[in-house]
Amino acid sequence: MSTIEDVTKNEVEASASSARVELKRAFLHMSFAQYDEAIAACDRAAACAPEHSLPVALKGSFEMAAGRVRDALGTLRRATKRHPGDALSHIYFAEACFLAGRERQAERALSRAEKLAEACADIGQQGVGQQDVDLVGLIENLRQTWRDIGSSQVPPPLVAAFEEHSDE
Repeated sequence: MSTIEDVTKNEVEASASSARVELKRAFLHMSFAQYDEAIAACDRAAACAPEHSLPVALKGSFEMAAGRVRDALGTLRRATKRHPGDALSHIYFAEACFLAGRERQAERALSRAEKLAEACADIGQQGVGQQDVDLVGLIENLRQTWRDIGSSQVPPPLVAAFEEHSDE
């Protein structure tokens, strides 16, 4: 007979497994530029594992890829509030701020991400999905890219509307 702890443990493991499946779906959809489907998969992953930052951070990055910078700003702002210790969420938020022409806010978010990444590197910890990523190096490269191109050279987000055509 199962105890309450066993049932709870099994539910948590099932939720984490479901979240991983949804994140895999999200990446698959992104590889085919199916933005809405990828974002929906991130939402499902976040519902399965609300304590993890990766689904929400990825949703924001996918919104940026889809040209929905305003949506990404809101999503990533919520991600940084809900998961203040997640460097990746702050990096994506900084990127969204930069793309929206908010350079000072972008630099503040990137500085926060840098402090978090350095602290994680010092104690040998990384966030979910960040095991082999040099976040400090990523931040340095992002900052250099911003200096090289400047926000005035960033075009407004491209929003493409595709219509289905029938041969009738």
